[in-house]
Amino acid sequence: GGAWMSNGTIQNCFFSNNLSTSSGGGLSSRGAVLACQFIANTSLYGKGGGLQIARGNPTPSVADSLFFMNRASQGGGIYVSSPSVLITNCDVISNVATNDLGGGISCESSAIFRNCRVISNVVMATVSYGGGISDPNVLASFYDCSFSNNTAGSAGGGAFKGKVYNNCTFVNNNVILTTGNSGG
Repeated sequence: GGAWMSNGTIQNCFFSNNLSTSSGGGLSSRGAVLACQFIANTSLYGKGGGLQIARGNPTPSVADSLFFMNRASQGGGIYVSSPSVLITNCDVISNVATNDLGGGISCESSAIFRNCRVISNVVMATVSYGGGISDPNVLASFYDCSFSNNTAGSAGGGAFKGKVYNNCTFVNNNVILTTGNSGG
């Protein structure tokens, strides 16, 4: 994709129209990402169209960043595999997952999300989960986040699973299959 960062901080950067055949269309990072924009990046066969947050030391973090119109197999905007990641004040808008999990975000770790807006993301497969966020391992926590206008095929238009949702709002999320597990 656009870049790979082992450790350290990447700040005030713009990632646009990058392409990866594996994960991390815009950036694959093990460090801190601050005030960056990820727009129209693609991970063809992998996860994290905008950003892949991989396991790192110290624990990676993401703050004050925008993920817009990115595309991947899973986690159109962001894919999180590193444990204990803190993601704050991020907007995840109009991203697409072409496979089965997480139109906006696919999370497979104990990440903490604070003050994030997850808006108008889509997971496209007929059998699919978490238009906004998919957390199949039930590890992530969400505080003061909003989920609106997200769409999934089978379950969790706004969010699929998750450990904690505290003071979050869910508005106008959709599940398109009437035979699915639903939960718009």
